[in-house]
Amino acid sequence: MNRTVFAVSLVATLCVVSPASAQFAVPDTDIEAFLGLPAGSLDVLSATTPAGGTATSGSALKTSFDVFAGDTLDVDVNFLTDESTPELEFNDFAFLSILVDGVLDVLADTNSSFVVSPSLFDQETGFFSYSHTFLTDGTVELGLGVLDESDQVVDSGLLVDNIALNGTLISNGGFESGDFTDFDTIGSAAIVDTGFGTGPATGAFNALLSTEGVPEPSAILSLGVVLCSCVACRNRYEAV
Repeated sequence: MNRTVFAVSLVATLCVVSPASAQFAVPDTDIEAFLGLPAGSLDVLSATTPAGGTATSGSALKTSFDVFAGDTLDVDVNFLTDESTPELEFNDFAFLSILVDGVLDVLADTNSSFVVSPSLFDQETGFFSYSHTFLTDGTVELGLGVLDESDQVVDSGLLVDNIALNGTLISNGGFESGDFTDFDTIGSAAIVDTGFGTGPATGAFNALLSTEGVPEPSAILSLGVVLCSCVACRNRYEAV
């Protein structure tokens, strides 16, 4: 039996303050290489989510900083999706990686708790904090990302804000520079402001990662509220 899914995409133009150069999601294998993860590790992580699955494509950001054992990392995140919730077969998810301690965790997926989103996505978890206490001294490579699972059609996103060490923001950890200074990105990444419709957790800006593309802005806007939208209906036929 075939299933037809109509995905509605609303494209905001003026809420995008600073898009990265790449504007479309990339394969999960590219994200693994970008974050220094072993090949296949994102598929292994995907398999731990409800009903399992295969990671397909998405986007990520990374930064590095020095820590001592006992230091505590906190980061505010908000997972957004257009998928059905809960969704088992196409269970998009957000994740975090920390190389120095060998951490690779799912932050949220389509089986998390959701509320209606005022953004361009249908639903969101709302901002919540992730914490990690470091076990060893060293230079941390912190990665955050969002991935499609088992398809590349219906989109999900991740808002990131307030990356702090022992309660103090790391360099540009709140993205208040309005750009990705001190960060690297891959795939669809942009700095967005309150015109996006949800967030930031605090301040004026936060980072948006998406499993699709973030459009180029027609103008740079500090606190934009004017949205330009278009509707695209796409069919997805999946054997079930």
